[in-house]
Amino acid sequence: MKIDLRCIPCNLNSLLRILDQNHAGEEEKKQVVRTFMKEVAEMDWSDTPIDIGRKVGEVLEPLFGDSDAFRDIKKMSNDNLLEIYDDLKTELLKLDDPLIGALKLSVAGNIIDVAPGHKIDIHSTMKDALSRPFAIDDLQELADRIRKANSLLIVGDNCGEAVLDKLLLDIAKVPNSYFSVRTKPALNDITMKEALEIGMDEVAT
Repeated sequence: MKIDLRCIPCNLNSLLRILDQNHAGEEEKKQVVRTFMKEVAEMDWSDTPIDIGRKVGEVLEPLFGDSDAFRDIKKMSNDNLLEIYDDLKTELLKLDDPLIGALKLSVAGNIIDVAPGHKIDIHSTMKDALSRPFAIDDLQELADRIRKANSLLIVGDNCGEAVLDKLLLDIAKVPNSYFSVRTKPALNDITMKEALEIGMDEVAT
């Protein structure tokens, strides 16, 4: 996927939200935004949305140093999903194949809106995630392989969706389950700190 023009205001709004949440001064905000816009203007349009998202983290580094500027956003994302974790698990266990349901929710984790003030409706979320067809649907084969597996590794991505990865591991119950994290903060990606906070160690190494 290449950069879309809509990626620019989306990432800029994220940058401003992070600056506000970390109580940056007005002049600091202007300098960071100026640097971000300059960096974006010089980007190759064949780059990916991940590349423009990485710019957000890069322009924040001089201001926040080693501190985690995304800390509040990551915690909010995880907390919102943890609030409905037990309900989601209960709903999954009612399905004919809970594992396929858990796989669908894990995929849907990428698009679940965890913006400030947004309350996730468990029923609409479940209905949409479980009923939406995949363009290429190999879920049954994947589920069958997982059921036969002796080990399973999930490469962690963003906070929030990591809670749904935990749910998948909880449902799958593969004997040797592993979950990998970032070694240091990078945007809203999960690190060891957040993984332990959501209890990932209860279902995986």
